Amino acid sequence: MNTSCGKTGNSDIIDNTHGSGANPVNHGNDADSTRDSNTDLINADNKPVTDPENTGYGNGAAELDASVLKRVVITDLQQNNKVEYSEVGLIKELCALLGSLKYYEPETEWEPYYRVDFIDTRGDLALSITTSGRAVSFDRDIKINGVILKKGLYETEQWIYEHMIKFYEGQILDPACLGYPAGLKTPKEFIYQEISDKGNTKVNSYEVNTAIYNFLEQFFAGKKFNILKSRRYFSYGELEKAITDARQNSQSIIVYTSGLESALEIYSDSPVKQFAKIDAIYLSEIPEKPGVYRMITGNMEFEIETGSDFAAGFKSIFEENRRVSRSLTPDDLKTLYEENKPIYMEYVCKNLGVTKWTERPPERLEITTVESGVPNDPYTAVSFYTPFEVMLLIYKGGNGQPWRYIGYITFGGRGAAAEYGIETWNGHTWITGNRSGGHGTGESRYYHEWYELTDNGVRLVLSFPYDEYMVEYMGGYILKAEKIKIAAGDNMKIAVDFLLEKRYPLDLNISDDHGHVVISTKIQTEYEWDDKNGVFISGYPADELGTPLFVHENADITKQCDKILEQYYNELVDSIKDIEAENNEFSRRVRVEGLKTFLDDCSDGRMKADLVKMID
Repeated sequence: MNTSCGKTGNSDIIDNTHGSGANPVNHGNDADSTRDSNTDLINADNKPVTDPENTGYGNGAAELDASVLKRVVITDLQQNNKVEYSEVGLIKELCALLGSLKYYEPETEWEPYYRVDFIDTRGDLALSITTSGRAVSFDRDIKINGVILKKGLYETEQWIYEHMIKFYEGQILDPACLGYPAGLKTPKEFIYQEISDKGNTKVNSYEVNTAIYNFLEQFFAGKKFNILKSRRYFSYGELEKAITDARQNSQSIIVYTSGLESALEIYSDSPVKQFAKIDAIYLSEIPEKPGVYRMITGNMEFEIETGSDFAAGFKSIFEENRRVSRSLTPDDLKTLYEENKPIYMEYVCKNLGVTKWTERPPERLEITTVESGVPNDPYTAVSFYTPFEVMLLIYKGGNGQPWRYIGYITFGGRGAAAEYGIETWNGHTWITGNRSGGHGTGESRYYHEWYELTDNGVRLVLSFPYDEYMVEYMGGYILKAEKIKIAAGDNMKIAVDFLLEKRYPLDLNISDDHGHVVISTKIQTEYEWDDKNGVFISGYPADELGTPLFVHENADITKQCDKILEQYYNELVDSIKDIEAENNEFSRRVRVEGLKTFLDDCSDGRMKADLVKMID
């Protein structure tokens, strides 16, 4: 498949000074791809791709050349609306996209959103495809960069849904075939920035952080720049490699936009509007090219031309930041809190290497001495409080000794208390508290956590859910820690009394007002300090989210489910028959999945097997 900006696939740098051609790239052999084995590039029958000379398909496969296409017809399959385009630049970009993506055997079903019919100069249909969020289906065998893909559905490495929306609108997102002269306009608004000085992200003064914002507002936000070179990345691996290179090997400013502008506009002589997707913008120096800067955003990389004032302002930020390297002390933090300058917490986090501050300015500051187990050598905790969260910055030193920052801890979040506790035992010091693990439709998690303080830093040594709600349409569970008891004797132990409640949407007369059959059980667990490994351990293993496995496999729950199965077997059979007559697809799926959830918690046996067979 000749895919491109001319006749060859192109994801390489397009140089304004040397034309826009590039060598063809076989992306199935890209070592930097996140799915980088060429054996993953397959046809729809799950057979390895081969050279077309050896397949016998060479004469029958579509070999789409943008130069011999006359028009494309794009159909929105959701609205059943069609549009038709004959603009050469748009057709080239469509072909470049198809020719540069990586294709893989599908792992799931995909709902098609768009159909694209490619019409050649004779008026014949050269190829028809349908596209989904991250999948393409070809209506015939096709040769792409020297390999044959048999007709059928393929998943792609990159999401293409947004790009197909733009094509349908007669526009281009992330152009691979950009013509020159060209320029771009940066977003007007941004909400956050970071710097990286060859990997060093530390900001050494409040004034430097302020100067970065001033520079961006004066020289970057909403400004137009000439584009000297461009590159479209079709591999997330290649894109991540470029971003890492920019951060680690040059001086960079990373700009985060407000989200109100999801793409920046590109200007050229093309009659088709072109845009580049925005995630974050990585703006980096190119030392060997004074006044030229590298700019990575979304799937695109540009080299942009700037002026002398831009270059001087960019350079001065890093020179000033390098002039004095300092780490904030507890006294500095107190002064910043009392002065309450704008976004001072952003500076605090950047100076100490703390996760971005997302709360409102702190309402309270506490500086607390924390016993370390070593006489006259305590820790110091500087705690910033908001109504919803507390952040502790932990230090060693003071009393005539240099301050040394060793780490941070945050507790709180939606529904979790903004408070903490201190526990000590046998020379160990722990900070304890609760935090929100997130919310979603039908789910929420709250964790109880212990962090150990050591001279080498702060370590999370225990985390378990004390309140977990996971109830979706097919049922679920609620796990609550009714009691947490600490016992410090020969060893440090935490005993937890859990209440586990399982819910099943079954159409039985024992269901509650929500249509759920509810059963429950109590489990006591114990977390004991393991001095050798420096963590708390338990006889109950947990999954990667910290949820004890007894939630999913529990003898008492199984016993109760077996009793319900035996007592209500006939009613369950009748409910399955009712499901077959259900006209509403969602209601039918809810009832089927709810019954499956219940049967999964039952013991294997004849009655379970009969019901499983009926619903399969």
